[in-house]
Amino acid sequence: MTKSSDPIVSEVSRLASEGQPNSYDRAYQALQNGFDGFLANERLCSPTQQVDQAKADQYWKDINNELRDRGFLPGLSVAYLRANFDRLDTQGRRAGDPSGPDGVLTHSEIRQEEGRNTIFARQFDEQMGRKDFFHQVAKTHDALYTRKEIEHEDVDKYLRRQDKTNRKHEKQESARESMSPLFEEGDCGKPLLEYLNSRAVNGRVTVREMERFVNECDRRQNAQDATFNDKNRDYVLHILNGDMSWNRAGDGFQINKLARKGGFDALNMQDFSSHEDLKKNYDAAKEVFEEKTAPTAENFTPKSKCEEIEEAKNKVEKVEKTDKVELVDVPDGIFTIRHGEGYWHVAKRLLSLNPEHKPNNQEIMHCMTVMMSENAAHFAKQFPGYTPMLRPGDKVHCDIEKLCQQVPAAQKYLRR
Repeated sequence: MTKSSDPIVSEVSRLASEGQPNSYDRAYQALQNGFDGFLANERLCSPTQQVDQAKADQYWKDINNELRDRGFLPGLSVAYLRANFDRLDTQGRRAGDPSGPDGVLTHSEIRQEEGRNTIFARQFDEQMGRKDFFHQVAKTHDALYTRKEIEHEDVDKYLRRQDKTNRKHEKQESARESMSPLFEEGDCGKPLLEYLNSRAVNGRVTVREMERFVNECDRRQNAQDATFNDKNRDYVLHILNGDMSWNRAGDGFQINKLARKGGFDALNMQDFSSHEDLKKNYDAAKEVFEEKTAPTAENFTPKSKCEEIEEAKNKVEKVEKTDKVELVDVPDGIFTIRHGEGYWHVAKRLLSLNPEHKPNNQEIMHCMTVMMSENAAHFAKQFPGYTPMLRPGDKVHCDIEKLCQQVPAAQKYLRR
């Protein structure tokens, strides 16, 4: 299936993944603004200025389910707390305390939320480890999970930690991008990294091994292949010169260090000297990062009310255009009776207007019969009891569109 991106999910994912301060606050605001824009457009286009609530609720649910699958909902839920802290803070923390804000949020206060933000409030009831997400946020100063309130400082610290994680992921993603040539396989199926570490497969690529590779590329200058070529030679020189963030100038590198810098030690493997396992981890880490901001597998963005109205209008116009009879040109005098003629001659002349078709006698007879009935009805209405005999110069009355509806031959021969 071709992937397509929902505009709200795409923007929220981009902002939530940024390694900048307050990334989740901006992502949460973009989510709310994007959905408000959708509702405003629905009202603007609706003839009654009303929103289809079932449609809007389903879209809101689809958006947040996708963000949950990408791992953004916990952070967005804490950003929701920060944006709505004072509004949610309505109760005293102890029984008997006067009602009103006390600077902390309890489970019961968050559970009072209604409407579209309910999805964020319910996130704090989700089990995460030994306790629910509420305690994950509240444990900032309490590793034993005994805290029963969330303070402003807990919210701030959680979101700062997320921003720090995002910055780390951005660095790792950048490092993986600069490492990618090491894992590109040549025609023989070996990645460059394996060639560099081929003399002594010990989990470390030395300066000597890299220099040996550069010299081999120079030696094969006139017989380059998929591995020993100018592109790989220049890349290895960049490593030696310290142009990579994960390596110092004139220094070799440990494969374990490579995995840590690129964030693909997630499988917690003890021995990274196996290039096959290292590449698996590299591919897995790259895939995890890309999936967070990739286009959605299925575009669930509903059609706006404007699009629905325009689509309905186009359908009507298409039907009207299809049903409309476009006739061949009918010259003057086609229905005028000449000497020795009757209805048969007029019917034959009419069906023969299109030179690509030659009507048979049965088709002419059918057309003539309908024309005679129409003329009899026409004259009977104007002159009750009078049935005229056709004479030269008389004009036969004929509604061609009506004739096309009643006579298949007329529809076949007279339409363009």
